Amino acid sequence: AQDDSPVAVDTARPVTEIIGEKSAYLATVSPDGNYIAWGKQTGRGKDRMLQLCIFEFTTAGKQCSDLSPDLFDGYPYQFQWSPDSSLIAFSETPPEIGSESDIWLFDREAGSFTNLTDDGLVGVWNYLMADGEQPVLDYLPMWNASDGLIYFWRVVPLGNFRFTIGIYRIAAEGGEAELV
Repeated sequence: AQDDSPVAVDTARPVTEIIGEKSAYLATVSPDGNYIAWGKQTGRGKDRMLQLCIFEFTTAGKQCSDLSPDLFDGYPYQFQWSPDSSLIAFSETPPEIGSESDIWLFDREAGSFTNLTDDGLVGVWNYLMADGEQPVLDYLPMWNASDGLIYFWRVVPLGNFRFTIGIYRIAAEGGEAELV
């Protein structure tokens, strides 16, 4: 027999009230329901620091980890928890802003970041092309629970408003991205 009963909500509170912050950029609950991840910015201009913060429900504690502005240009975009709630995949800045983007991984326990698709480039992709560089733009990671791989969109600008676009995959441990 199928249970078609609606979901019942006993109480509701804003995420910002739960985590004790004024804002909760990209707040995302982990699949196991034990954590909330969100992005945070402190400072402005050359003093700007981006952080990925984690709130744990069982302890009501929060931990924020700095994302180096020397390696990461723009803002984190679309936090995607791994099926086991231990890792978070995300990309840099939405495509509308035009920054070169990579797929990043955050290890919740270690509080560390890994650039999975590092091409060594940072900045606005069309300026990079004007300087003779060939940026590879990686966006919108998503986890595949059946194989544990991270799937994402890769866009390669060819010039004259032409691009190649494909879906790629990569292991959380790193390695070469593979066209699906």
